[in-house]
Amino acid sequence: MVHRLTKVEARRIAVRAQLLDAARPTDLVSLVERLTLLQIDPTSAIAPSADLVAWSRLGSSYRPADLKQALEQDRTLFEFDAVVRPMRDLGLYLAGAADRPSYQQPRAWLRDNDRFRRDVLGRLANSGPLTSRAIPDTSVVPWPSSGWTNDRNVTQMLEILMMRGEVAICGRVGRERLWDLAEQVYPSDVDVPSVEDATRIKSSSTKNGVTTVLVTPTAREDLDRLIRTHSPPPSTRERIKRSLEPLAMFPRLGAPLEGRWATFRFIPGVRGSLCQAGPSTSSRGGDMAQAGATATNRPVWVDLATPDAEASRDFYSRLLGWQVEVDPDPQYGGYGVAKIDGKDAAGIGSKQSPEQPTVWSLYIGTDDLGGMVERVKAAGGNVIAEPFDVGDQGRMAVFQDPSGAFISAWQGTRMGGFQTEKPGAYGWAELNARGKEKALPFYEQVFGWATRESPMGEGQPPYTEFLLDEESIAGAWEMNEMIPTEVPSYWQIYFNVDDVDSAFQKVLDLGGREMVAPQDFPGGRFAIVTDPQGASFGLLKMTPR
Repeated sequence: MVHRLTKVEARRIAVRAQLLDAARPTDLVSLVERLTLLQIDPTSAIAPSADLVAWSRLGSSYRPADLKQALEQDRTLFEFDAVVRPMRDLGLYLAGAADRPSYQQPRAWLRDNDRFRRDVLGRLANSGPLTSRAIPDTSVVPWPSSGWTNDRNVTQMLEILMMRGEVAICGRVGRERLWDLAEQVYPSDVDVPSVEDATRIKSSSTKNGVTTVLVTPTAREDLDRLIRTHSPPPSTRERIKRSLEPLAMFPRLGAPLEGRWATFRFIPGVRGSLCQAGPSTSSRGGDMAQAGATATNRPVWVDLATPDAEASRDFYSRLLGWQVEVDPDPQYGGYGVAKIDGKDAAGIGSKQSPEQPTVWSLYIGTDDLGGMVERVKAAGGNVIAEPFDVGDQGRMAVFQDPSGAFISAWQGTRMGGFQTEKPGAYGWAELNARGKEKALPFYEQVFGWATRESPMGEGQPPYTEFLLDEESIAGAWEMNEMIPTEVPSYWQIYFNVDDVDSAFQKVLDLGGREMVAPQDFPGGRFAIVTDPQGASFGLLKMTPR
């Protein structure tokens, strides 16, 4: 269940969760421990973002030299993957480091450049610390650049070795990072847990002032029992207990949660701050781990938010031949991964609130989620959900384009995305926009998509194809004026089928409804329908070329 907050209450929660209330933190390290990180951003129109965040919380007592000393001398903080974190959390990020990178392409690149790797490590051992430009490029195979990483073989190798725990950032000269062997930077007594324990600890630790825990259906469980169930380590256990203490006084906690476990977020120190968590995570463990690297700037995933996940799973399984696997772990909220011949095809999860529409969502892949967020803002879009972790599978964010359509982004770690193009799998995505011309520049700037217009006949608006590397990857329409004004711009998802007409009839037989009857178009045949819960989607059969 979701407890509605007034604007004043929501504002108070946000301010306190971000440590912006009157009770200021007293020192830099405790500040970072409570926020869990400071973002490193090379853009500094006024000052570097890490300094701005620290100063806005600590006040005039903070000096940029404090951060430099904590990172380079005291070693109470460390820089890792573009963020500053508490040194006590180092082991969590070194867990499983020897198996990185997880993507197939960088793994192959690292393997092909093993001599280059050893050259870099040897150079640091003999002459470190060094900036990247002081290290010779002896790569045999150049990094396959997408345009953002041209001539950055040394930097790419250093960043991969950092993720593997072999090198570390030991300081900066201006904005340039200084690199050295990890053993010269990190403490010698770092406790590195198993990957499973590290994932659990990170999931249960406070992130941006919000502690995520599991709540039983009665929601009035004894705090000690909750902690025993969650099984966090002692330090996290105390943080969770402190975070939950105000909730023991919240009078509505006795309300039932529909007889099942649910994931909620609690704001430390804020009475009554019970909020349902964000999007459910996908299947844990290795189920989706073999999906490979996220395809940059291309559609990589679709999932359904539905009021009746069980009924939706049954409908799509019977229609498209899916085998839906639901993770039994309660923290994933019953999220199901649809598979075709054992390959990942789509996701189905319960809506996070009654107000959320029943809808299919499109995800675009990226290898730089932070950079994509900045491009969204610069292109006139809205960031609906800032980047957040989805278990150990990856990170996501949700945006809204200038026409009002929602679209998500995905940066995978274990989950790469679609694994199949067979009948029943994702086939196409199409933007239905009110004011298409407002949206097209947004997608060009954010994802690098080019456009191509195709006439659709007398009286019909032209059809826009989005192109990436001259390949057509999605489409866009101007929404028909006959559609009710309350229907916002949206992305329509299509699934491949062998026979549009028979699949259309099966939708009707299973309780779905017609929106657009089967008809031909220059590339094949399609229909648009809704499932019994009201989510619209398309059926598509492309004509072989």
